[in-house]
Amino acid sequence: MKTKEIDQLRRARTKLRGWMKRDFDAVRNMIESDSPEVTRVEEKLDSIVTRLQKAEDLQMEIEKLLDDDSQVGEEVGAQGPWLDMVRERIYTVKLWLKNSQKHNTSTKLEPIVPSPKHTSSAPKILGFLLTS
Repeated sequence: MKTKEIDQLRRARTKLRGWMKRDFDAVRNMIESDSPEVTRVEEKLDSIVTRLQKAEDLQMEIEKLLDDDSQVGEEVGAQGPWLDMVRERIYTVKLWLKNSQKHNTSTKLEPIVPSPKHTSSAPKILGFLLTS
């Protein structure tokens, strides 16, 4: 019985992962466009955050149903890096939104000084969102 329930929870988590990937792809496309729609990016980000929370809840349920600590450790080891990657991407999109809003509300544009690794934040963000 437990195995069947665990399998159902894992399938639900996999579906959420697929939706989050599609949402991140949509965000990347919006950011890459000539005139990024900040409102749509915010909406997609909200959707991703909601799905991440659901995926984390499913992860906790799966861990509760596992029989021993070694199984829990394997499950955490398998899913932990992916969950961390989603959190990092969320942070990156939030940073892009913050920078976009700053540029839209400022009356005087400040010069952008390139960092040693990147010439602007957009390529860094886009590169990060492109990896999956």
